[in-house]
Amino acid sequence: MARFKLNVLAAALAAFFLVAAGCGSDDESSTTTTNSAGSETESTTTTTEAAVDTSGALVGEWTAEAQDIIGANTSNLGGVGGDIMCTGTLHLTFNADGTFENTGEVVCTVAGASATGAITSTGNWTAGSEGNITISETVSSGTLTMGPVELPIEAGMSDGEFEYSIDGDQLALTFTDPNVGTVTQMWTRA
Repeated sequence: MARFKLNVLAAALAAFFLVAAGCGSDDESSTTTTNSAGSETESTTTTTEAAVDTSGALVGEWTAEAQDIIGANTSNLGGVGGDIMCTGTLHLTFNADGTFENTGEVVCTVAGASATGAITSTGNWTAGSEGNITISETVSSGTLTMGPVELPIEAGMSDGEFEYSIDGDQLALTFTDPNVGTVTQMWTRA
């Protein structure tokens, strides 16, 4: 039974750490010219960058509660159920210089057993006028602590694109993860 509890805790923390899986960006395009004889004569590759959020709407710190993020990340899988309770706050900061930081610590409890997870992600971001964010050059680290054991885990944001919308002090981030489908997380301006 103890092994089951630890496995459930590990699964709950894994769901929590699914912040933004990203689905890649289409920033490169290639063009090849073919002559009338059917052979290639020229090949070029161009790279375009997404526009920076010049309105500054995303710039600043946003927070979300652990249980809310777990609920969003697992909603397509039926949720985590009432037996799992997670506490803690995630912080997501978009800096005006095009960098971001995502940090947080969460404690999850299942039937009296608990585990602690911590994450840190840093990297670059750009936002297009169409409500898309591109995350790049991400460096993430995290730990999962259960009793005396501390394990490194992949955590936080990863390179890719997701949609955003802002309504007052609420930020909705939407992304698609191949393992869970489309996820929408809600963040509040700090």
